[in-house]
Amino acid sequence: MNAVQLIEKHFQTLKVGQQAFLSLYAPNAVAEMPYSPHPYPTKVEGLEAIGASVAGFVGGMGDDFNVKVNKIYPIDGEDAAFVEFTMTGTVTMTGKKYEQNYVAYFRAENSKIVLYREYFDSSRIAAAFAPDN
Repeated sequence: MNAVQLIEKHFQTLKVGQQAFLSLYAPNAVAEMPYSPHPYPTKVEGLEAIGASVAGFVGGMGDDFNVKVNKIYPIDGEDAAFVEFTMTGTVTMTGKKYEQNYVAYFRAENSKIVLYREYFDSSRIAAAFAPDN
């Protein structure tokens, strides 16, 4: 699969099951979230760490969790692409609504994702996931 096909499968398998989702990633893959608020990591490396990070996020969302891919932008001459997507849902721990617009960069090698880097508004994560005082 190329980067665009991997992106499509990435979002199709996100809620289906971790094994299917992680099968898209290379064993040494890296996921970066440079704007993650404390205490969330800004970088995770390897399948186990990526799996735990994704499971923690998806597992913390209610049944109304939804992902909508808006547009994929292939990069000419590279097995890479950018994608715009939106995630919505209810955070089970706080009961708060979550709505986030993302831009992510995917790079593939040998039909596997080797780098996933996502950009988002960290204040939306903090607002939805932080309990009220």
